[in-house]
Amino acid sequence: MHRIIGLVLILALVLVAANATAQTAGQHRGIFVGTSNWLVGTTVNSAVGLFDTKNTFQTWPTSASGPWPHWGMMWGAAQDTDNQGVLLYYLNGWVVTITGNPPTTIINPISQGVVRFEPLLPGITSTLWSAPAATAFPANMTDFTVDSDGDLVSYDTNPNNPSMEQAVRFDRFNNRWVGTTLSVRSSMAANGGLGGLRWDKRKGGFWMSSARHTIGTTLQTLVRFSWDMSSSTLVATGGSPISANLGGCLLENGDWVSSSYTGYFYHEVKSGSSLWTSGPLSSSWVNLDVGAEKYAAAGRGYYAALVDRTTGNHTIGYFDATTTPHTLTTLAAGVALPGVGSGFLAEALPLYNQDLVTQRTGKGTWDILVNPDPLGSQFLQGKDYLIVASLSGAMPIKLPSGRQLFITPDQLTLLTVNGPLPPFFTGSVGKLSPFGKAAAKLNLAALGTNANGVVINFAGAIFDSTAPDGIAWVLEPCALVIEVLP
Repeated sequence: MHRIIGLVLILALVLVAANATAQTAGQHRGIFVGTSNWLVGTTVNSAVGLFDTKNTFQTWPTSASGPWPHWGMMWGAAQDTDNQGVLLYYLNGWVVTITGNPPTTIINPISQGVVRFEPLLPGITSTLWSAPAATAFPANMTDFTVDSDGDLVSYDTNPNNPSMEQAVRFDRFNNRWVGTTLSVRSSMAANGGLGGLRWDKRKGGFWMSSARHTIGTTLQTLVRFSWDMSSSTLVATGGSPISANLGGCLLENGDWVSSSYTGYFYHEVKSGSSLWTSGPLSSSWVNLDVGAEKYAAAGRGYYAALVDRTTGNHTIGYFDATTTPHTLTTLAAGVALPGVGSGFLAEALPLYNQDLVTQRTGKGTWDILVNPDPLGSQFLQGKDYLIVASLSGAMPIKLPSGRQLFITPDQLTLLTVNGPLPPFFTGSVGKLSPFGKAAAKLNLAALGTNANGVVINFAGAIFDSTAPDGIAWVLEPCALVIEVLP
């Protein structure tokens, strides 16, 4: 306990100058949304959109006649490692063919890819990957997350060959997709839709929920996979009415929350539990996707994409998970999305929630990136920052202001509080650039493969003597799983 108090005091006593930027539970800095799968004649369209800080909604249809690429389906969105761009997965040019008697609807995508969307422009600035749909690997991704190497990780449902369902990872260091056949699979082809895939930024590893599972029963499941997908633990199962098959998120206290798509507001697995529980029933609203708010804000809430069954209108809501049942605050009620028609919201991604991340730069080297909220970076430029490390975990330390710093202090923490550890850890203390950014360096190449699988937890803060606790910005927890490549 004395170490914890001592660490907080060390952090709070660092002296810097100027204005602070608030971090408040339930106060988002923008929410990216994606819409999916509605028909215009025989063409399937989609759109991307943003809720800004004033809950004003903008949308850009990806129609053939518009300025955006024609996407027939937009499944999957994740914040990129710079905490600014959003990575999007799309299936392009879907056309519906109706054949037979009775008629059968066939949807034929032409191509697919992953692009980078810049919310601040807004617009698409680059393509990470693209391929013809007929020969593409992966074949059909449904949700994705970013791991501690900065790689994009998803689940390939492969509707043409369910036996090939597998986890897929876009290795950005080598610029290629890598597949991993799982011992436990989701059987998405049988009951389409992945209930969420998220990297655990406190412990490393992945959480995945699905509507079906190949364990001999038709149950909603929650599975935790190791960092390399080589092992898994079945965390929870639930009855068939749960059908949380579109989106899920991990809250800072370890609770897992999934969207419903049935008539419930949400479904959850409490930390330490092995059972799914359902939120209240709703006669009108359907929850399609959920995204956790910042851990550091100590709010333990999440944002949800909702659709009214009766009117077809959409909204973004905020659920407070500290209450039972979770209290819903509607941010913008009854929004008829311009240009979206009958499409539904497939994504709800709170923006700028990855302000401390790691990204592989070599076989045994990583950058630890400090990228606070770009909307508030003008208040943080030039300020002092500190990154600390631990081999003991990411226990939340509650600051007097109510915010949380995630670190379990140990000897490594005490060493990194005092500054860099060359040549292994450099740039861990300094001043943010004029753009409000910084990058520390981690070099573990000398360890070889002996340390592979070890988790290093990073935490950090940006300081201001006039701010609560002397801290202008508390950085999100970041778990790096060491893998020194041969």
